[in-house]
Amino acid sequence: MASSGEEVGMLSEMLFKGAEILDKDIERMINSLFVKLEPLLTLVMGAVVGLVLMGAYLPMFDYMGHLK
Repeated sequence: MASSGEEVGMLSEMLFKGAEILDKDIERMINSLFVKLEPLLTLVMGAVVGLVLMGAYLPMFDYMGHLK
């Protein structure tokens, strides 16, 4: 793009076009990455919440079993 911009005499416009294309491409790749990571993050958060709940409830159930 730079060489064709130099030939035509519109180097700055061509460089801006190239930057816009690269910005759109990077934004598309980042969105794709987030879409792929979202289910994994949901599972990890579910596991963390489950472990916290088990850590709170299992000792209570154990204590209630010893009362009878």
